[in-house]
Amino acid sequence: MTRSGTGYTLIELLIVVAIIAIVAAVAIPSYEAYGRKGRQENLKAQILEIAAAQERHFTVRGRYAADMPDLAPFGLPAGGQQADTGWQIGDYLFLTGVVIRQESGQGFWVIGKGNIDGADESLGECWGYFGRGIKRPQGAHDDLAWLYDDAGNQSKEVVTGFPPSEVCTLTP
Repeated sequence: MTRSGTGYTLIELLIVVAIIAIVAAVAIPSYEAYGRKGRQENLKAQILEIAAAQERHFTVRGRYAADMPDLAPFGLPAGGQQADTGWQIGDYLFLTGVVIRQESGQGFWVIGKGNIDGADESLGECWGYFGRGIKRPQGAHDDLAWLYDDAGNQSKEVVTGFPPSEVCTLTP
């Protein structure tokens, strides 16, 4: 007497599990890279919002603001608060500064740093915006330049002694 089964064999189940494992091995790193890129773009967008607030401050007051709270009436992104080493908005830390040079006049920079990977041991990633009156490092794209990354690498384009290069090594 033969038995007719309506279930799946062990081999069939192992094949399905193997296919799911292969799809997961491809999809999970892609998803993580997509999330990382999104967090990086969010950091850059907030830097540009602060830079725009600096320009509006300059238009009204005739000078750039050296402190973040001074930018609040001019479009500083909402939800920020003073932190020990800068201005914190969500998971990101920001600083701004003013440079006055005889040959180029007044200029400003905005630095943003965030833990892009979301790992506890991560140092964070740092981007800088160089406004009018500040020489942009080689490799700067649309006034934004990468300054520091999660692995602890510093950009080769950052001039030693320029305030943002030291600021980026701070942990938020």
